[in-house]
Amino acid sequence: MILSERLEAVIGMVPYGSAVFDVGCDHGFVPIELVRRGISPCCVASDVREGPLRKAKEHICEYGLSQRIAAVLADGVPKDLSGLRNLLCMERETQLTLITAGMGGLLMQSILENAEERLSEFAWCILSPQRNPESVRKTLRKLGFCITDERMVLEDGKYYPVIKAGRADQGEEGAVFAADDELLSECCDRYGPLLLERRDGILLSYLMKEKKELVKISSEMLKSTHGGDAFRNVEERIRLCKKALEIMEVPDENFG
Repeated sequence: MILSERLEAVIGMVPYGSAVFDVGCDHGFVPIELVRRGISPCCVASDVREGPLRKAKEHICEYGLSQRIAAVLADGVPKDLSGLRNLLCMERETQLTLITAGMGGLLMQSILENAEERLSEFAWCILSPQRNPESVRKTLRKLGFCITDERMVLEDGKYYPVIKAGRADQGEEGAVFAADDELLSECCDRYGPLLLERRDGILLSYLMKEKKELVKISSEMLKSTHGGDAFRNVEERIRLCKKALEIMEVPDENFG
């Protein structure tokens, strides 16, 4: 099975031997490949939509993996985690990884917050938001996770962050946020603390593209004497973009 680069990045972050709960599994390709490649002993594929879940079940059957991948209709993280563990005959010591990919960050935030009581069962979360990644990073931190790895993927002209977080109470150590520097903290939430620290090349490409677009929008707004919240929002985004380029030690002379 050939997966997109984004889904390959998600799979590449899954710890070997962990069982995966893929929330919003679409057609079930990630759980199938995790089991086929021997990364995960078993998986749960869940989706809130019956159509994609039906397709996932068909694909799981095609690969003969119905005993190792459970397809579940659920809105967010399934509530009966222990029942699913028993159904798949998971070993007691098997750690769990939560995956959500291919949806907006605000929806991911809602999924995480609604499952707060059950998140203690997950050792890791791997998320790839299409929009509003800052909401995801803030929520992970609030719920006791720390960011341990990040990637930025450019696919079909679009940029996707892939975020891996581990539980801080299980000894995981990750990115350190400067709580006393509000601008730096906001910048790390938006663009990714580890991506900034590593001066990630794809993130840099994204920032240069965003910089060009923001400067153009700001200039057009000034010409039309357009103000208000929209203009302030653009100025705030410019401020964050400038800070990110400063962290990555890239000149920002084109901001004016």
